[in-house]
Amino acid sequence: MATIDEHRHEDERRQKNDAQTALVNRAISGDPAAFEELYVQKAQSILFHAYGILKSHHDAEDAAQEVVLRMYRDIGKLRAPEAFNSWMHRIVINVCYTLAAKRSGRKEDFDEDETVGEIAEEHIDYLPQEYLVREELFNELKAVIEGLPAKRRSAITMHYFDNMSYKEIAEAMDSTISTVSTNIVRGKIQIKEAMEQIMEQENSNMKAMGAAGTVTFSGVFGTIANQEFPRASVDSFTNRCAEAIKISCSQHIIKTPKSPSVLKITAIIAVSVIAVSGLIFGPQALNAPLSAETASQTEASPALGEKGLIEFVSDSSKGAHVNPAAASVTELDFEADFGEWEIAKKSSGEIVSSGEGMAVASPLTDIATAEGAGEYILYFGLYDENRQLVTTLSREFRVEQ
Repeated sequence: MATIDEHRHEDERRQKNDAQTALVNRAISGDPAAFEELYVQKAQSILFHAYGILKSHHDAEDAAQEVVLRMYRDIGKLRAPEAFNSWMHRIVINVCYTLAAKRSGRKEDFDEDETVGEIAEEHIDYLPQEYLVREELFNELKAVIEGLPAKRRSAITMHYFDNMSYKEIAEAMDSTISTVSTNIVRGKIQIKEAMEQIMEQENSNMKAMGAAGTVTFSGVFGTIANQEFPRASVDSFTNRCAEAIKISCSQHIIKTPKSPSVLKITAIIAVSVIAVSGLIFGPQALNAPLSAETASQTEASPALGEKGLIEFVSDSSKGAHVNPAAASVTELDFEADFGEWEIAKKSSGEIVSSGEGMAVASPLTDIATAEGAGEYILYFGLYDENRQLVTTLSREFRVEQ
């Protein structure tokens, strides 16, 4: 049975989430002040998670700034404001692992742990307070946490520092609740056992020390985050983010989030295009894989009233939508001044590559190596000379090994 403290904690968490959802809704509607308030609130969380992956303050700050810029660019696409935390941390993971791969020349191991049977968590919810009081033990504790396998480290950080539920973490990591639970429990066991071994080497009495007080895992991660990224450091980072957003917008690198009216007009255009032909895929079309018949239809000329067509180039005998080598926007009925594109996994919506222009080549061919076989969607956003979004196009393709 839940205690009074647990009920109060859950009520506080619910109220905090409701307030955040309201703020996210304002940011989605194009309120720059709301977005600024959001990333100021989340700055330490983004930095701390990025640092846990990259293990470098400099790299973490570079990655975190890129995360904020992507959030600003894509906040208008978020369809579930209550899922903001999962959405944000998925961007953190994607950006950090892309950066880590570029720096090391290889993709960091981010494999899931095997699921295990139930483990009694009540015995590993606390650590001795002395781990935070004694400097040498605190440094050992940080080293142990930094040495956790990637998924354990990310999962346990999101749970105990960001107060995210197992479900939210599973969505952020494109995983399952049972796997998240396994990673968190194993992470706590690994931390506890590693620190006990360190204490045994120092011939300390764990029982006597434990009587002096304990600390929760949330307290541990909060203390580490505050040491690695104190308030002054976080404030400096948010100021740099504000300047980066200003510069990016002035150079049209990213666009201000669209207002609801613009998004509604875009949605109406997309629905109209879908109704006219099957070339631009909407939510209904995304539920079904491309068939040979559909592929042949996508090779045809665009129907009357369409604003454009994505054309694939491929040597595959199965059609241009299989292992495309390049793609470009054609048959436009207006003069596009600027374009940007994104490639996403069809199953999860995870963005695996993005860029600018009205054509894309090497990122398409790189997917087979970087991401593997599967079904993907290529999106184009096309803008006029005033940098106003005119239309969005999308088309599915498949990668086969």
